[in-house]
Amino acid sequence: MFWKQQLEELIKGLDEERAEELRRLFEKVRAAPESPLPSDTDRTRENIYSTFFSCAGDIIIMHGLDGQIIDANRITCNRLGYTLEEMQGSHFSMLTGSHTKDRIEYVLGRVVSRGNYSFETVFVSKGGRQVPVEVSARIVTHGEQDVVLSIARDISARKVAEEIILEQKVFLSQIIKNLPVGLFVKKVKNDLRYTLWNSRMEEMTGHPREKAIGKTDRELFRENGLNWRNMTDQEAIRTGLPVEACSRERTPDGEETVYHVVKIPVMDAEGKADAILGIVENITDRVRAEGEIRKAHDDLERRVEQRTAELLGVNERLRIAEEKFRSIFENSILGIFRMNLDGRVLVCNQSLARMFGYESAEELIQASQERPESLHGDMRNREELQKRLLAGEDFEPFEYEYRRADGSVFTGRTHIRLLRDRRDNYPYLEGFIEDMSESKAFQQRLEQSQRDYRILYEQASEAIFLLDLKGRVLDANPMVTEILGYGLDEIRAMDPRDLITRDMERIREELRAVKSGKTLRLELNLRTGSGREITADLSARLLEGGRILAMLRDNTERTAMEGALRSAKEEAEQASQAKSEFLANMSHEIRTPLGGIIGMTDMVLGAGLQPQQAEYVKGIKEASRSLLEIINDILDFSKIEARKMEIALEPFQLRERLEIVVGTFRLAAMEKSLELRSVVPDDLPDGYMGDACRIGQVLSNLVGNAVKFTEEGFVEMRVRMLERTEDSARLEFSVTDTGIGISEADQGRLFDVFSQLEPSLSKRHRGTGLGLAISKRLVEMMGGEIFVRSRVGEGSCFTFRLELPFAEPSAEAQETERENVSQEGRRVLLAEDNELNQEFLTFFLKDAGHSVRVACNGHEVLTALREETFDLVLMDIQMPEMDGLETTAHIRAGETAAPRDIPIVALTAYAMKGDRERMLKAGMDDYLSKPVDMEKLYKIIARLTGERRAASEA
Repeated sequence: MFWKQQLEELIKGLDEERAEELRRLFEKVRAAPESPLPSDTDRTRENIYSTFFSCAGDIIIMHGLDGQIIDANRITCNRLGYTLEEMQGSHFSMLTGSHTKDRIEYVLGRVVSRGNYSFETVFVSKGGRQVPVEVSARIVTHGEQDVVLSIARDISARKVAEEIILEQKVFLSQIIKNLPVGLFVKKVKNDLRYTLWNSRMEEMTGHPREKAIGKTDRELFRENGLNWRNMTDQEAIRTGLPVEACSRERTPDGEETVYHVVKIPVMDAEGKADAILGIVENITDRVRAEGEIRKAHDDLERRVEQRTAELLGVNERLRIAEEKFRSIFENSILGIFRMNLDGRVLVCNQSLARMFGYESAEELIQASQERPESLHGDMRNREELQKRLLAGEDFEPFEYEYRRADGSVFTGRTHIRLLRDRRDNYPYLEGFIEDMSESKAFQQRLEQSQRDYRILYEQASEAIFLLDLKGRVLDANPMVTEILGYGLDEIRAMDPRDLITRDMERIREELRAVKSGKTLRLELNLRTGSGREITADLSARLLEGGRILAMLRDNTERTAMEGALRSAKEEAEQASQAKSEFLANMSHEIRTPLGGIIGMTDMVLGAGLQPQQAEYVKGIKEASRSLLEIINDILDFSKIEARKMEIALEPFQLRERLEIVVGTFRLAAMEKSLELRSVVPDDLPDGYMGDACRIGQVLSNLVGNAVKFTEEGFVEMRVRMLERTEDSARLEFSVTDTGIGISEADQGRLFDVFSQLEPSLSKRHRGTGLGLAISKRLVEMMGGEIFVRSRVGEGSCFTFRLELPFAEPSAEAQETERENVSQEGRRVLLAEDNELNQEFLTFFLKDAGHSVRVACNGHEVLTALREETFDLVLMDIQMPEMDGLETTAHIRAGETAAPRDIPIVALTAYAMKGDRERMLKAGMDDYLSKPVDMEKLYKIIARLTGERRAASEA
């Protein structure tokens, strides 16, 4: 297999076709019995190189990394005229000329650094002939050293082809540039934008090529001729056939110019129009000459009579004139005719035939011979016109109705005169017709549009003024009289600015700015003709021609309504504030005794009760905690409804939060023999930014409900990643159970406020019906969504999705929080007026090794601090005579013997938004809501007293 490896190494620099050819060649050589490949590695290598060098069709040169030629194949010697002996030992630059040696050194450097490199150069044969080549150089192993194998392909034919293409391109460019007609190309798939625009087009339109290329007709010509340009484009695209049109446009000095335009669709390989080639010719002179045809013809006849002796010269001039006449006659876009007094057409051009719907002029002439009346819309009009012509009356161009071959009628602008043949002396009619159908239809649409706008103007609900730059009213609609109470004549006679009642100078200054082109929108107060003051919105802008359009809307009622709404909003905010204060007070009044009840039950449970007594006390504690949950739900819902709930954005560990949720319900699940499990992928990142407390609250609601409504089976909490970006992840949280399930009809009201699916008096499961409603609102406040899938008797799956930013892992986040709760007792001053709370807090604090003194109000706190030394103060907020906030202010002011910085911890039943911030701002060092969690309290005492002691020792 060694020879195959060598082969593949050699052909790495070749294209696929040449490489495949050499593979087949080597297979043939290997299979030949007279050329067996020995197993010996060196001989195999030599045979491979020999076969490759001798059979390859390209120039192959092997040289060292320094450029010294080692070997070359037969093709190299034949094409360049050198013998192998002449090349061996010479530098590679010998083949490219000495002037390229630096270039060759550079290339060799690139080959060495990269391992392979491709480039173009020119080999010079021994006889001086230049051979353009494309070289592919690669580092290969030859013997025991690395060498460069260069394979050069002759690209002479390609270079010649490129030169021919370039020459043809330049030739074609010169043809297009010097064409006597305008030439353009539009690309269909690029919104018909111009891609070609020759110099003749620049002369005819005045638009230079660099401004025309890439533009559309609307951008170049605006509305000037936009309709016919668009219609002819679409017709060419639709039919796939050339389309001809004539355009009449005026130059800046007012001179009319006529263009003949041919648009030819250029089709792609699928037979669809890919581009439009346009040819534009200025035929103004030709059209003007058409009006002089008859004059030239009469002049020729007169000259024939006067110059019989000069017949040959006259005949020649006549022939030239006739050729000119024939060219104009046949190529004119106007319909040219000559007819007798019976209405039979004697002569006409092709344009007239097309105008009347016939394929050729002959068909039109034949039709008029058979039925002259078929060409006229009303024969009576024709007879009347003919009588006036015969009477010697001259006609200006007029509009006349003609009838097409299919019976339809069109309007033609007609130029006609009565002539008499001087020899036969019979009269006939001659002239030309311009089809006015399109312009007529446009005029009708314009008139209809004007009528429509006039109706809108008259019926508008706003007062509309048209003023001059001096502020005089030029016109106004009827609504002006209704709003301002003045007649139109009165308005025209006064200056409307005199009606302004407030901020007159400022408003007049803004009105003056309209003259400079500024669009004005403002609210102002005006006095009407009846003396009533109104509030109105005014908008004004400058129009062309030095006029100002102003619109006035009376919003007096709206302003009054907005004032009423503001008053109602203020009343609602006051009511909301009153509700919040009520909830805060009720929270305090309920939480305080609840805290005492829960604390006392903990004391009793630790007193060694009999089993039945312990069950009774546990029931009391469970009922108290259920009542506390109800209060918490109501407070949370009130915060959300009042928009006072805030979502924090702090770093947290996801798995730690999930473990807390599962741990909360593990005992309840065990009591019901349920399997409670948490599924989190191992590769899911753990650190995020968000409100871990609110996420845990939602999960707790969902897991708690799942445990509550499941009698057997399992409850599973699962987290998975839906999508991930560099900065964030979209996570899906789901809680699945095998519980009672929810009917499809009930699922629609599952997240409603106070909604319970078992509302009867005999219901088995307690609750406020607020848990899921709060969960839904919390998820939406965090920018997520929540939904449920469930079947009765099979279970439910609640799912919510959140996008959470990643959090950078910090030293604090990576370490598990460890509170070093000191076993050394502290001297604690407990400020608490509730006797139950005094008793159970004192009990548990002493049980933890602390000494406690109780104070029932703020005065007793200040007295105790003057009489004894304490390490810390536990301060109730709501106390008689002097509350906790006022007492703290006295302590921080230094009015006791205690240090001003003595740690003070707020113990309060207040749990509304801002309570914690309010406590800390008042001088508290920390905050704990009631009912008090004793483990948290122990940690706070250890931390605050430990920090203070460490600071004093330092």
